[in-house]
Amino acid sequence: MIMKPAKFIGMIFMFLVVIFLFNCEDDGESSNIYNFKVMSLGGGFTGYYIVDGEDIVNFENDELASGEIYYTYEKDLDNPSSIKIRADANDDPAETQYLEIVIYRDKQEVSSESDQKNVDNHLGIYLTYDFTEDPSSE
Repeated sequence: MIMKPAKFIGMIFMFLVVIFLFNCEDDGESSNIYNFKVMSLGGGFTGYYIVDGEDIVNFENDELASGEIYYTYEKDLDNPSSIKIRADANDDPAETQYLEIVIYRDKQEVSSESDQKNVDNHLGIYLTYDFTEDPSSE
């Protein structure tokens, strides 16, 4: 019995799909998603972060969206070991009343730092985190 070309190609395709699926092994490790968010109330902010002792990366808040009251900046990270983050109220700190930095691993908060404006004080916060720490011990 001779197989028709379309049927033969379909069988080859199915064979390749099966091989591909069996080669996709689950090693038991979930791919962690890391990110951080900086938020402020009343005014904007600037800051920087350092991942794994590499270069300093400067950032500033995103534009305030219509109807929003918090200025924000959010950054996804690619499997970091550690991070240091600094955020400061803009040049007119009388406007910015509150700053917060939150670090997430797999959408779960793992560390945070916040502060609010006191009379005539500079508003700035700093947070460092080691991602190599065992999350089950937190």
